[in-house]
Amino acid sequence: MPNSDLDPPNSATAHEKRPYVEEVDNVTSTYNPDWIYEENYPYPAGTPVQPCQTAFEIYCERQKAEGSEPWEPFRSQDEWELARWLIESGASQGKIDSFLNNVKPDFKNKRAFFRTIDLLPTGPSFSCTPMEVVGNLKDANGKNHTEVLELWHRDIFDCVSELMGNPAFNGKQEYAPKREFREMRNGVPCNQQYSEMWTANWWWNVQSKLPEDATVAPIILASDETQLSTFSGDKKAWPVYLSIGNIEKAVWRKPSSRAWVLLGYIPISGLDCYSEDRRSDAGCQLFHDRIKKMLQPLIDKGLTPTEMACSDSFIRSVYALLAAYIADYPEQCRIACCKRNSCPQCTVTSKKQGLLEPMNSVYCEPVDIINTLARQSQGYKPSKFKTLNMLPINLFWKDLPLCHIFESMTPDLLHQMHKGVFADHVSSWTKKSIVNGGE
Repeated sequence: MPNSDLDPPNSATAHEKRPYVEEVDNVTSTYNPDWIYEENYPYPAGTPVQPCQTAFEIYCERQKAEGSEPWEPFRSQDEWELARWLIESGASQGKIDSFLNNVKPDFKNKRAFFRTIDLLPTGPSFSCTPMEVVGNLKDANGKNHTEVLELWHRDIFDCVSELMGNPAFNGKQEYAPKREFREMRNGVPCNQQYSEMWTANWWWNVQSKLPEDATVAPIILASDETQLSTFSGDKKAWPVYLSIGNIEKAVWRKPSSRAWVLLGYIPISGLDCYSEDRRSDAGCQLFHDRIKKMLQPLIDKGLTPTEMACSDSFIRSVYALLAAYIADYPEQCRIACCKRNSCPQCTVTSKKQGLLEPMNSVYCEPVDIINTLARQSQGYKPSKFKTLNMLPINLFWKDLPLCHIFESMTPDLLHQMHKGVFADHVSSWTKKSIVNGGE
């Protein structure tokens, strides 16, 4: 039995379910669940350079100067409303054609309808880059089999500029980091909360590495191999989308807000020019090569700012940096160049995953991974290459400025939480406890 009712919880009686009293320092706390203390970045950040007009404002002025109606190239506002309804309805081209044949508006069929749609102002243009894949199989003449794949993509700076300057996001964007706290103790803010991307530690830390007045445009990429788009013939590709963290999350997570733009399509190939034992690694390298081509302007630009017109009609010196990558677990492994039985973010080995014992598993360091792959390519065979189940890949992210790819990958709720934590561990532990009759 304890000698006193003041025994702390770490004493021998800590397992007993009874109250105890603990002496603490005198702390003055002001906690209010509705109260938020904001700490602004202490140095100039996100500073406007000069006023400007957005691309939309310039287009509207040109229409007025030409005496054009706002709904052109359509002939009337009713025709414009009908076209918008048809596009947003999600109807197939066959159903649109059938509808137009019955209603008989000014555009008589789907071909005339989409020809009018194509006259509307467009976003960043697409370009096609043919990329040759050289396999390890040889033909009868001893030459390696090759395959040419088409990479359709947009300029990433044009995509970021379109989002930064969209007047629909005016008042819904932030250009400088800040911190949010829910409590004040002895005059010191504490209990930090994270809501928007500009409240994250990443933006605060990156801002400190840039010149004063700089504006960060945190790039968010999202891709999923299961979201295939079928083109003419047997060509298939999966899309890569882009958004920026300057936009409020309540806006960019709504598909109707158009806060995501299509950056490009990663081509799908059977890689018949490779032998079966090489196709898996070749497919992973193909992914990295294509993503690197899309992000090459970021590498070339480095930490040189780009002046962009923002939605509040001011020009700012923008640093576009990769901040987050949304992908499922298999694609995260492809990004991290590790096998699928490994953790794509931390240094835990595959044999220790799911163990109850405490462990100090930290994020992988990009420089360490890059050096390990370099030593492996030079024939040194470092032990970490095998321990972390790495793949011999030329990484797309190794030259990106201020990029920590392992911290940028977001959790995959399906594979990591539902299937990983609950199905593989919590469910099995619960079943064992019921069978064994333990707690």
